Amino acid sequence: NQHRCACKDNFKVCIMNKILWPAIAGGIIIIGLLCWYIYPDTATLTATAQPTMIKAEKDSVDLGTVKYGEKKNAVFKVTNRGDSPLIIRDVRTSCGCTNASWDKHPVKPGKTTEISVVFEPNSLGKFIKSIDILCNIPEQVYSLKILGQVEEN
Repeated sequence: NQHRCACKDNFKVCIMNKILWPAIAGGIIIIGLLCWYIYPDTATLTATAQPTMIKAEKDSVDLGTVKYGEKKNAVFKVTNRGDSPLIIRDVRTSCGCTNASWDKHPVKPGKTTEISVVFEPNSLGKFIKSIDILCNIPEQVYSLKILGQVEEN
């Protein structure tokens, strides 16, 4: 009793339908689950999270003199001073010349996390840039700043 493919005589179509497409679908599901685990839906967590309190080691960092075309880094250490996990939903910067990155996982009470900021100037002169942490504190936004002076190379 020989198994005959439902696709009749087209073996390539049979392989695609019975093996390749299910394997692709399984791979997509696995990738989706990994992304869900690595990057939890913090918007949902923030909406349902209990308010907490946070404190930055420094609310502003002076980058000093920055040469035009040079990148400067700043790191802000933020501690969860409340009794509930800190959920950082987003970190927004006031300018496209400033980018922020942070750990997307909740911060347990008493623990500290870091927000890394990279400043790449797009104009000369003095600057003050805002970094707003959107999180589950009563005010909903905690503001930080970087400042300095951009000079020509």
